[in-house]
Amino acid sequence: MRVTVTEAWSGAEVPIISRGFGATWLLPSVWLDDVALAVRRVDDTTVAATLPVASGSHTLTVRSLYTEPTTAPITVYGYAGADAAYPDIIADVLVWPRTGHASVLGVSQLGLTLIDLDAKTVTVFDSIFDPARCWDVLRGPGVTLHDSVFVVLPVGGGASLWHLGAETSSARRLDFDVFRQVMQLGPDTWLRSGHHSIAVISRADSSSPYQSQVTFSAEETEGVHLSPRKDRATIQIDKAWGGVPVFDVPSGAVAYRITTQEVAAGIDFSTDGELLAVVGGTTWFESPTGRVLLLRASDGEILQDTTLDLQVFTVAIDPVRPWIYVGAAEPDGSLLGGAHPVVLVLDRRTFAVIATLHVPPDAPTCDTGCYKGVIALSDDPVLYVAWGWQPPHTIAWRFTLPSDGW
Repeated sequence: MRVTVTEAWSGAEVPIISRGFGATWLLPSVWLDDVALAVRRVDDTTVAATLPVASGSHTLTVRSLYTEPTTAPITVYGYAGADAAYPDIIADVLVWPRTGHASVLGVSQLGLTLIDLDAKTVTVFDSIFDPARCWDVLRGPGVTLHDSVFVVLPVGGGASLWHLGAETSSARRLDFDVFRQVMQLGPDTWLRSGHHSIAVISRADSSSPYQSQVTFSAEETEGVHLSPRKDRATIQIDKAWGGVPVFDVPSGAVAYRITTQEVAAGIDFSTDGELLAVVGGTTWFESPTGRVLLLRASDGEILQDTTLDLQVFTVAIDPVRPWIYVGAAEPDGSLLGGAHPVVLVLDRRTFAVIATLHVPPDAPTCDTGCYKGVIALSDDPVLYVAWGWQPPHTIAWRFTLPSDGW
């Protein structure tokens, strides 16, 4: 009797081979430690046992009436727990600084808040961003062309540029009003969005007034994304008629529209800026939106395209392995009540679903289909699904990953 694998995803089937698995014989019992597994017959010499929601190192035990018991070590990759003791991030969440440590940045009731998911630490910059104005003025830190400089709303002040590092410092106050999200596209070119519109504004020099360069209707922008290569930028949005716009950087012109997607629930650029992943669809986020696209970021050519029968809310491109991770809400959850997140692992080259990672029934849940949740990746390697937006806590569900792409 032989267990054919030593590593497997949670929820995957593990093939077990033996000449003692005759078609008319009873199926063997298979255990992961002390948990009995579901077993099905593949053929006269092979059965398959389905792994439960688990992670880490375990022992697989196979018992049959017709063969000697067999034990084999196996490493399972999947759900490894959840942390729910972080301050609640009110609105937009940025995965930052993307240096191999999994961290997220946003605004909590304490102020601008950086959560290190690996170290389980929280840093609060309490006077840099006024949480009382997060919903009315700016939904979270705005993005600039400098990785450590953000647009913030200091207590008692207007929108300003701040450098976040070992020591925080203010650069200057912006010369224009902000409404919901803001992102720098060029030295004097900015994207700013409101509840019902998006505009790109620019000026010739610091002594000139800003003027609208591009303006169009759009419903409820939810976040801004700038390519690491600083040549493309785009937005999460609940509805963009005519397709999700992708902007040229630094000119601010619309480089192209993703005409197959009018809803962008989640967006991610690859670390080299070559690829752009978008999840959403053409209906409002409250409706099923399960389309997943992978595009060449420079010109919008669709490289892979699939539709999942799930409510998707985020996406992340693995910087090392040839995989894409899609965050979705469990199909049996309620959009307005509690739902569990599920992570799908897709092969970037074919879009075949490699794994579907669930959490156990007693794990924390999220509301509104985990709307505005993000995926943060760690070099450990660990994947986190981080979700705030609903008091009192930001929740981070942890999933272990293989060290290489099988």
